[in-house]
Amino acid sequence: MEWFLISGLLLMLSVLAIWVVMLRSERGRLESLLLTDELTGVLSRRGLLFSFSNLSAQKTDQTEIQVVFVDMNGLKALNSEGGHLAGDKALRTLGQRLREFCEPNEWVARYGGDEFVLFLRTSSGVTVDRLERLNESLDRSQQFTWAHAMLDRKGDLLKQINDLSRQVLNKKLDIDSQRIFDRLDF
Repeated sequence: MEWFLISGLLLMLSVLAIWVVMLRSERGRLESLLLTDELTGVLSRRGLLFSFSNLSAQKTDQTEIQVVFVDMNGLKALNSEGGHLAGDKALRTLGQRLREFCEPNEWVARYGGDEFVLFLRTSSGVTVDRLERLNESLDRSQQFTWAHAMLDRKGDLLKQINDLSRQVLNKKLDIDSQRIFDRLDF
């Protein structure tokens, strides 16, 4: 009788262990779905905020980090001319290129629409050089306008991103104004 009871308990423990492994696996899958952008495969906005909260909680790593706001150029026109499949392809390609661009311990996230945010562990000057080289290497349909600043780990990340998005918008307005001015014949 004791042997039967011990066998039953061992069987229940085995089933319970398998169940725990399956739950952990499912948790990992669900976390991945929540933190990853479905279209581009990079972090989602939620993943970006989660990564920032983890980074802010670290007390020992005080490496300088640049936060970069990237806004893809011409997506609206690409969607109009080639359809949304063409736009999706361009977004996927840019997401892949940005992910490949990042060094270990750097992140890229799709912030929304055609906007991405990167955390780069470099100085401002190195960030500018790296981004200019990347942008020059891209096809016209994946090029972008960007702005960056040193990350304030204790500050409001969404405000920092919003400030950078305004800088990008102003750059785009300046570029568009210059194009219009260049077309005028005086």
